[in-house]
Amino acid sequence: MEQAWSELGFAQRALDITDSNLELVRQLAEIAAARYRVGSGRQQDVLRAQVTLTQLLDERLRRRAAIRTAEARLASLLDLPPESRFGRTEELGEKAPLPDLDPVLAHLEEESPRLQALAERVREAERRRRATQLEGYPDFDLGLGYRVRQKIPMDPVQGDDFISAGVVVRLPVNRAKWREKVAERDAELRHARAAYRQERARLRDAARAAFAALARADGQVELLETGLVPQAEQSLESNRAGYQVDKVDFLSLIDSQVSLLDAELRRLRAVADRREAFAALEAALGKELR
Repeated sequence: MEQAWSELGFAQRALDITDSNLELVRQLAEIAAARYRVGSGRQQDVLRAQVTLTQLLDERLRRRAAIRTAEARLASLLDLPPESRFGRTEELGEKAPLPDLDPVLAHLEEESPRLQALAERVREAERRRRATQLEGYPDFDLGLGYRVRQKIPMDPVQGDDFISAGVVVRLPVNRAKWREKVAERDAELRHARAAYRQERARLRDAARAAFAALARADGQVELLETGLVPQAEQSLESNRAGYQVDKVDFLSLIDSQVSLLDAELRRLRAVADRREAFAALEAALGKELR
């Protein structure tokens, strides 16, 4: 559920970034056209600006389609009509620090609801197997009675009271059928144990993979927020200032704008990936970590 929510948040903010860059490129296109009209610019600059504008308009269409796709997926998970629309999602940023995975994995069997359910199936299979094995052993019935004779009128047999005891032994007759049933219970127990081991291994692998994705996204967010995005912003501002005084060509200016768009989208993608990886890790462990 949280992964679908994160994808919707990413799609919404990616559209915001695209719109913002589209407005900036429009401004650059107007500058290029104005310079061309007064003879200080080149026609190639105007054409390049128009091409970049067209590309961004196409990107905006894809971003809007991505929002609809994300909304449809979230609506399906919430059992809502496919045409449902959602408002603005909350901030995607997840500030929770990376958890220490080893201690959590050490207690996976005790804390995972999925493993606990499979462990109960193993215990139930063991109980059924023991009950079936006991069916193959002799069954004893012990009877004990006390007979009062002297005080019973019209008793044809006059005598003293007495105590009687008896033992009934039942032996299983169809041993072949019993052995087949025992073999069936053994197979059920093996299957239950194998299912438990497989699920435990799957959850451990899923947790490690999610943790690796979380660590990678965490590093990417740090790198992009403190490095690439600020650098791209500085490069764009420098090139805009240089273009206005004819020290930077228009191609470099447009390239710096495209680089900023790419850096911002990569940062946003890393932020969404970090949140989704946290959700995947919690789902594998069956435990909240934030």
